[in-house]
Amino acid sequence: MVDGEGDLSLANDALFIDRDVGHLNIGSTTETCCELFLTGDSLAQLGLRSTSAGASTWQLKANSAAFFVSENDGGAIFLIAKGAPGASLWIKDTGYIGIGTGFPSEKLHVYNGNLRIEQIGADNHATLNFVANGNTWEIKNNKDTGRLTFFAPGGGATTASFKFDRSATENLFRVGVLGASTVDINGDLVVTGTISNPDYVFTQDYALESIDAHAAYMWQHHHLPAVGAGQINAQGQAMVNVATRSQGMLEELEKAHIYIEQLHGEMAQNKTQNKAQLEALKSEVMALQENEAQLEVLKEVATAKDAEMEGLKGKVTALEAMMQQFIVRN
Repeated sequence: MVDGEGDLSLANDALFIDRDVGHLNIGSTTETCCELFLTGDSLAQLGLRSTSAGASTWQLKANSAAFFVSENDGGAIFLIAKGAPGASLWIKDTGYIGIGTGFPSEKLHVYNGNLRIEQIGADNHATLNFVANGNTWEIKNNKDTGRLTFFAPGGGATTASFKFDRSATENLFRVGVLGASTVDINGDLVVTGTISNPDYVFTQDYALESIDAHAAYMWQHHHLPAVGAGQINAQGQAMVNVATRSQGMLEELEKAHIYIEQLHGEMAQNKTQNKAQLEALKSEVMALQENEAQLEVLKEVATAKDAEMEGLKGKVTALEAMMQQFIVRN
């Protein structure tokens, strides 16, 4: 039916063409916002399907809650809820996608919100991939352990080179917090892998260098034999293999205790020998003291004998004088 203004209306306004503005309304005669407007009782939908064999029917649908896209009357594949804010999803001419912003500065730009990757099912990990020049790294939320893992594809999640467990204590590992060049570990550091236990230094067949040889090497090379020389990278920064350095330090510590035990034994032996020599010297001193006492007695006897001899000499002199007088008289 054509009204007085030349507008065309068919089947109780099922199709209405507004001649003045060139609008086509399906299901309404009052909408003027768009060149093509489609209304429905509870759901308005537009179907699209090619003539190719096996082609799906794609449907653009709208109800009182949302606009969405579905395939073959299935569930919503793409949905925009009623009242969604402006710039909820924005694709620029650069191909950059903005979520919450109309000015994305990267391939994916999330503004003023969070990014959530959620995976369900027993056989699935929540995964984020990073690929450059064919090299791929994956960050996964392990479905079995709940750990956040970093690894290159090709192995299972258990072969991840870097892991965070959900039970880790707060501030367990911090970089640059206490200082720009500090690594802060608030827990026990466990080093495994190729590190071995240096208790082999206590075995009978271990060729332990002498203290003199060890000292000579140390002063000549300016480092302990088992620890090795320090390594410097191209930027002049020190590099330390924690496992190797820890093993070397423990080996040197155990050797140092062996040297201490050897020196202690030598000191104990010297102490015993010195004690025996001291006792011998004491005996000799006592013997000398006894000899000195005997010598003093002999001196006294000799002095007495000397006095006695002097007395005898006096008597002999007197007798000689008497004999001389007797001769003269006779």
